[in-house]
Amino acid sequence: MISQAFRLDETTHSGHRPKTRYSAPISNIPNLSAARNVAVLQRIDIFGAVWQGSVRTTLAPRFDIASRRISSVELLNCLHHPDFGVVDSTTFLPCLNSEQARTLFLCDLAYVQEKLRIGSNETRELLVDIPTSAAALSTLGSEIRIIAQHTPDLFRRLELTLEEKAVAALSQDQTAQLRDLTKYGLRFTLRCAGQGAGGQIDLPFQAVRIDAAVTRGISKSADQLEMMRVLVADAARLGARVIVDGVDHAADLMVVRRETCGEAQGDLFGAPAGIEDFRLQLAERPETPSGYRTACSSR
Repeated sequence: MISQAFRLDETTHSGHRPKTRYSAPISNIPNLSAARNVAVLQRIDIFGAVWQGSVRTTLAPRFDIASRRISSVELLNCLHHPDFGVVDSTTFLPCLNSEQARTLFLCDLAYVQEKLRIGSNETRELLVDIPTSAAALSTLGSEIRIIAQHTPDLFRRLELTLEEKAVAALSQDQTAQLRDLTKYGLRFTLRCAGQGAGGQIDLPFQAVRIDAAVTRGISKSADQLEMMRVLVADAARLGARVIVDGVDHAADLMVVRRETCGEAQGDLFGAPAGIEDFRLQLAERPETPSGYRTACSSR
């Protein structure tokens, strides 16, 4: 059980329904990178914040372009903070220190085990992508081993997104520790924001994710299109499939389809939702939304 690796009483998370603590509006927090604000975030008790409901989990659908069906989901954590408002996952995660990132990852595993094993067969069979800290993950060998012993099927359902810059900054020992985790069934996805994938990276990746910074509005930018082509070529060299983030409009999807990308994620396919709303989406709309079907039928 995950609780054994985490040294938790499993009753603390089983069946818990998060409370709503903060209702501040979404804030861009322009000065979040300032040392003071990061220091505030790094004092947060992540475990307490998760179970009290100020760190909330949503699921973002990802679609296979060829089959036009949901292929996987990304697990996203946002922070509801009394001073900062709602801090989205892409802003929140990089601010965490190593111990916070470790704790949040183990909480995410518990969420997948407890929440996503219940429901329709389609829900249970979906691949789940968890963004996490490469450096923090490299320190979790003992915990991963225990989890793999008690829940051997869990890691078959997971892919872990690691940021390109973070992977490039790993030491040789950290890289070796991450590579060692693959023997337990862990699979990695590399998210690239334009620097190019796979240069000095010595890890096996099942997928390359092209960041929304590259692809959002790509139908109007020749430079973004060229960068995406470079990353698609890098993915082919790594033997990895391609996932494209930030596909918000039908025109962008048409470009993505033309460039032979495999999976796509973005506002065009629906906003991230809590587990119950996500199950309703699966039941009511197993195929892609009308905007996607229109784009796919266009030439």
